[in-house]
Amino acid sequence: MSGYTGARPNLAWALGLTADKTRLRVAIVGGGISALTVSAGLFASIPNLELHLFEKRSELCPLQQGCDSRWLHPRIYDWPVPGARAPNASLPLLNWSEGRAADVARQIVRSFSSGIQQTSADITVHARVEHLVINPKKRQVEWIGRRTSGFSEYSARSRAVGGTMVFDVIVIAAGFGVEEGQGKWEANSYWRNEAIAQPALDGMVHTFCISGSGDGALVDLGRLALERFRQDKVLTELFGSDLHTVESSLASALSDAMPRGALLTATQWFDLFSDLERSHLAGKVDLIRERVRKDTRVVLHLAGREQKNSWMADAFRSNASFMNRMLLYLLFRAGAFVPSFSSLEETVQRHSVLSDRVICRHGTLVEAHRARRRPNSSRTHHTAPLKPAAIGFSSV
Repeated sequence: MSGYTGARPNLAWALGLTADKTRLRVAIVGGGISALTVSAGLFASIPNLELHLFEKRSELCPLQQGCDSRWLHPRIYDWPVPGARAPNASLPLLNWSEGRAADVARQIVRSFSSGIQQTSADITVHARVEHLVINPKKRQVEWIGRRTSGFSEYSARSRAVGGTMVFDVIVIAAGFGVEEGQGKWEANSYWRNEAIAQPALDGMVHTFCISGSGDGALVDLGRLALERFRQDKVLTELFGSDLHTVESSLASALSDAMPRGALLTATQWFDLFSDLERSHLAGKVDLIRERVRKDTRVVLHLAGREQKNSWMADAFRSNASFMNRMLLYLLFRAGAFVPSFSSLEETVQRHSVLSDRVICRHGTLVEAHRARRRPNSSRTHHTAPLKPAAIGFSSV
């Protein structure tokens, strides 16, 4: 998760420049980190603001709230770039530091709530919104939801109320949606708590299948394949006191391999790690092998959503971070998982994987998520307006 992208604050800044001295009424569709960020930016830029925030669920930042099994860091996926391990996001608004997802969400919501209370801002949060339709031509929103009573970190909700209102600006900040499964296997959200990183208590060896090769899949691979895996500790455990020196050398090696921002092919990524194993990563395969779990057997389904991959190097074509690609390579060399390039159904059958031990990590279907938010569809939760003159777009 990155901390503070340009789109959200720039949108608020631009609206602040164009807003006149009269009251500006803004609707924010969404209640996650993106929505709170653009809201905070608007309050910082526009003194006379009336804002209505519409959230489908009952909490702000609902995906990360209560999630104690995932770790968030402002820029670790940029590693080994210098400064990537700095724990604080250093943001001018809604600043946060590394921690469990639940702790980060609490930091952001608490900062948002505190900031609102210190201003004369007029904000209404509509939670548990079960019906929301946008008329882009009229800049009108129709909804049914539960309005907040006052505003604090734990705002009370009233009973459901329906309403219709015309806004000066409507901002869609509904995120990318939740993960999609494949076939008969549903995908539990990456942000839901589960116990796959904990040792089995029945003394048996359990077979798991992970389908995917992005960051989410590779984090779960580490949790299932390695004893006491901690995403926030893995670099220190691999490199110890040499971490600073090693990351500088790795950054130089990566820069040499990708001159002027050139992209590497899947095979080039695999070859790069093969070269690094003989230098910067010397001895790390044996270190990984010592930590392989004894109570799990992990099958990594790498065929891809369209089943284009056919051998191990193809798995590196994903957009995963350098750190997780490195972990994938080391786990492969340590024999910590079994790669599979057949269909997911064939993979599950062949390895006798129980259905509740199939983990789909294919990311979200962003275009389908956005399509469900187009206008003139009253059965959908959010519908996205189409006129950019009236509406700003933001996502997280």
